[in-house]
Amino acid sequence: CDSVGKMLDTVKKYGEEMLFIGNGMTFSAQTGMPFIGGMMFTVNQDSGTWSMLQLFGDGMACMVMNGRDFKPYMGPMLQTMDTYTP
Repeated sequence: CDSVGKMLDTVKKYGEEMLFIGNGMTFSAQTGMPFIGGMMFTVNQDSGTWSMLQLFGDGMACMVMNGRDFKPYMGPMLQTMDTYTP
């Protein structure tokens, strides 16, 4: 976690651009305490890298998750699935 500006600098290093935003909640693994904040999902559609940041009202942001091999999902719709195997 760091300031929003520094976290955005991190995703910019990978050439990622914002794909979607939202609002949500994460929970502390130690205490179960909820943390409400905005969410930003960035992706580099050429290289496949992606990042998910949680944004807080105090100007801080945390990278919740990041990875590679981003691609559109082309499989069955969730409503038709009983289980999911990647």
